[in-house]
Amino acid sequence: MRHLAAYLLLVLAGKANPTAAEIKAVLSAAGIEGDDARIASLIAELAGKDVNALITEGNAQLAKFGGGGGGGGGAVTAPAAAAAGAKPAEAAKPAEVKPEEKEESGSMGLDLFG
Repeated sequence: MRHLAAYLLLVLAGKANPTAAEIKAVLSAAGIEGDDARIASLIAELAGKDVNALITEGNAQLAKFGGGGGGGGGAVTAPAAAAAGAKPAEAAKPAEVKPEEKEESGSMGLDLFG
């Protein structure tokens, strides 16, 4: 994930195709040692692809899973839609509270042993 995060940071900075050296530099700045094999694999996997299109496609796929957080991409999930259309509950009436009967004792509540 950290290699991908470094790659995405470079894309956000305007680098269309970040190099292995650039990714290693970002990781190094964060105090992380980059793995050359993972970086090479990441670059090969993303070569010639538009990162923004990949993110949009991924969000669309994640939206299928739903969930309570919005479903990705701003999609409204079924629970959220049901909650939005639900009628407000009637105001609950406060329960009657009976005053507690106090038990008289000569210790004034200072009994240390029970």
